[in-house]
Amino acid sequence: GVDNPVEAVEDIVTAAMKRREIARGDAGFVAGMTLGLVLQTALQIHYGRLKGPLSQYADTLVTAALAVMRPLSR
Repeated sequence: GVDNPVEAVEDIVTAAMKRREIARGDAGFVAGMTLGLVLQTALQIHYGRLKGPLSQYADTLVTAALAVMRPLSR
């Protein structure tokens, strides 16, 4: 079992990498960036800088998270 949300997200990212659903890379780094997208948005709502609820940003957050999980074109 997973003891915390960070580890849970990292496990999900690792599994997606193994299934080749997302680019391979550092699962901890990708999980951290993905969590940062959601947590920073939630903090912006908490401090009144964005209007809630967080769910209204779901589509944009999914798009951003998927962008984080793709390799950069070089």
